[in-house]
Amino acid sequence: TPKLAKNLVLRVVEIPAKDTQDTVFYRSNRKLLWEDFRGSASNPTSRFAAAVYTSWGYEGSSIINGQTIELTINLRVFMVKSMSWAKPTSQNDYTLRHEQLHFDITRLVAHGFREKLESMELSVDDYDSQIQYEFIENFRSMNQMQKKYDGETEHGLRTNEQARWDGYITAEMERINRKSMD
Repeated sequence: TPKLAKNLVLRVVEIPAKDTQDTVFYRSNRKLLWEDFRGSASNPTSRFAAAVYTSWGYEGSSIINGQTIELTINLRVFMVKSMSWAKPTSQNDYTLRHEQLHFDITRLVAHGFREKLESMELSVDDYDSQIQYEFIENFRSMNQMQKKYDGETEHGLRTNEQARWDGYITAEMERINRKSMD
């Protein structure tokens, strides 16, 4: 029984799910396509060219093996097609790259959550609360980073800032992709 457990072993995995009719799951070799943007702009006079709805979450499962709780956390990063939209006149490679970087930011934050969990000493008695707290903190961080990205690039209109963010995010993605191959 879990009450007799004295140890906890954590395993965090990022197994990409198969895309569904309304969801694209993050995979480093699968970039967004304009066909993924199936929603309609809530305000046709919006000054924005496009919007992508990205998010992430986790599912946990555990088994008891002797006095050890073996906990597996499955991470999922995704975008919702029906909530993502683009104006037909704005569908170009530059705008799509801007939206892809929003998806990449979501992936970076989810990976940061993974790194945080793997570095923590989770309590056998309270690991669930610790994980939920870190999830909320990382989710908050994602929202702040997305706002900062759009703010500094003016939603992609400031090409110099867009290039700077592109370089930063590309380097971070390469770092975590190298790390996941180790």
